[in-house]
Amino acid sequence: MPQGASTSPILSNLAATSLDKKLVQIAKKFHLTYTRYADDLTFSSNKPFPSILVERKTQDNGQDKHRVGKLLEQVIKDAGFEISHDKTRLQHKSQRQEVTGLVVNEGVNVNRKFVRKTRAMINEWGKDLRAAEIRFIKHRYHVTDSEINMENLDGSIYKRAIYGNLSFIKMVKGEEHSPYLNLCKKVLELESNPPEFIKKLKGVFDMYDIFICHASENKSDVALPLHAALAERGINAFVDCFEIKWGDSLVAKINTALQKSKYVIAVISEESVKKSWPMKELNAVLSSEIGSEQTKLLPLMVGDDESLLKQLPLLGDKLFVNFDDNIEEIAGKVDSLLRG
Repeated sequence: MPQGASTSPILSNLAATSLDKKLVQIAKKFHLTYTRYADDLTFSSNKPFPSILVERKTQDNGQDKHRVGKLLEQVIKDAGFEISHDKTRLQHKSQRQEVTGLVVNEGVNVNRKFVRKTRAMINEWGKDLRAAEIRFIKHRYHVTDSEINMENLDGSIYKRAIYGNLSFIKMVKGEEHSPYLNLCKKVLELESNPPEFIKKLKGVFDMYDIFICHASENKSDVALPLHAALAERGINAFVDCFEIKWGDSLVAKINTALQKSKYVIAVISEESVKKSWPMKELNAVLSSEIGSEQTKLLPLMVGDDESLLKQLPLLGDKLFVNFDDNIEEIAGKVDSLLRG
């Protein structure tokens, strides 16, 4: 049977059924927790292991080496299996406890070396994909240059290895894990057609050129015409009615868009200053400007600007633009600003 096929876990479980039953009984008797993945057996406990389960032998160099105890060894042999004593380990709480490639001291985690290795592989991809794939094949399969069919190399083997690593990190840490997202972002910069689980993250990383903050009363006459005029110029603008879908979190979506927008056009009107959402967005941008000392807020005054500024004194030192059905003029100003 092929190794690594989708049938492998089922077959290994069938083969180890009788062994599992006996080892579970032993674990209960000695107050242990027993787990198995394929042919990797793990026993864990908050108490010292009895010598009948784990034997400790001092080697000639003075170091202790652990060996599976006679009881466990006999049960495993009776089930038709052999123990690989060289792989037997006893890991204490003070040590890094690793099981099947996962660190399990406090919850389940991915080994940092694995994450760093994946990051290094992606960096090598960015430098020279073909060269990276040749090195990878030579190391993985222990072959020489003459044994590699150079004509068939297209980077796919190397890419699949990276995608597999990313899938593993995602499975263990989840899709919102920051290091995982950063690695996926690097892949998206290199590959236009990655696997679907990476491709769907593209929207998470897309930065908007402009976030249009407005009250509902200013949507039809200001926000939507401005959005259309910007789109004609190839400017990616955020307006809530287009970007927020059924079931989305309003707070999460808006906060993310605000953070990832280069500039925020705040439509300031008598209606907007009286509404909580536009004011929350406005204050969030002003706070980010104070922290970064970079200009991000572009006030667009709709109505009596003197009256509006009295209600928003923090905008007193901001250069603003007045709205007077001059959408094209405003879009042109935005275009010039983005082109820098």
